[in-house]
Amino acid sequence: MDFQKDNRVGEAIGRYRAALQIFPDSPLLMNNLAWLLASSSDATLRNGEESVQLASRAAELTQNKEPMIIGTLAAAYAEAGRFEEAVAAAQRAIEQAKKSNQTDIATRNGELMDIYRQKKAYHEVAR
Repeated sequence: MDFQKDNRVGEAIGRYRAALQIFPDSPLLMNNLAWLLASSSDATLRNGEESVQLASRAAELTQNKEPMIIGTLAAAYAEAGRFEEAVAAAQRAIEQAKKSNQTDIATRNGELMDIYRQKKAYHEVAR
């Protein structure tokens, strides 16, 4: 289900929060909630600091080896205005993705890193 596409991000955020009450150490749930809080097209739903907390914990739980999660951490840093950390995290995501032949993730993080270098956060486009 694509909550961003369906413009139901608020509902998705609520569902992820509820799921994390049941599975508090799920890196996937943390990652997905962090991404929505960092990248939502709706500014009222974004929360950079909470996104950083969630993505940092997810990265820690996966020993900083999951490129998708590290990429989410980069987006969270950017949303929180921490652009140097966003660029560094995006670079780590690219390196990890290349190590595991996840070329799509490496490419996408390269594109996002260019945005962070401009001192901008990435936000989904409302559809």
